[in-house]
Amino acid sequence: MNDPYPTTLRIEIDRPRLKSYLKTVGLLEWTAPLSLLGIILGASLGLTPKAQAIALNLPPILNSVVIFLAATAIGFAAGFLITFVPYLIFRYPLAARFAESLELSVEGAFLRLRAHNSAWTDRKLHFRAIVDYEVVQNSLMRKFGIHCLEMTTTGGYRLVVLGVKDCFTVRDMLSEIDSLRE
Repeated sequence: MNDPYPTTLRIEIDRPRLKSYLKTVGLLEWTAPLSLLGIILGASLGLTPKAQAIALNLPPILNSVVIFLAATAIGFAAGFLITFVPYLIFRYPLAARFAESLELSVEGAFLRLRAHNSAWTDRKLHFRAIVDYEVVQNSLMRKFGIHCLEMTTTGGYRLVVLGVKDCFTVRDMLSEIDSLRE
């Protein structure tokens, strides 16, 4: 068979959209759990007899609802603020670094994936080791306009590449290169 593809081929990553997506995912991962804990703690404190004894010149049931909602809001705000600063220090720069460093390329019979998150990763995978190519887009990815290319290897390992531009075309091209160079 004649191979119409160049020996070395670089695949484009949509870096600005990927960076925005990763920063949002990081914000949700870091702040949501403690904010939820703050809501639960604030709500439970708002239901205590001492909190319910506060008189706001409202009918008793409305007084209880207002105190409950205020304690819940304070708990949420405290949980969010406690996690937001560490997010800005640790996770935010990692998302930008990862988006800028992500590279996917074809080098002969190999697929090469390079990235720098908390450590450098440089992986070369022979096409014969790749069993399956899949394009994935969840609702958050759809909001940011990115797709994810997932590849399954013979050992069952899933290789995930976020933010691939024109992902469906790339998937088809990689599977064709795979069949030609295997």
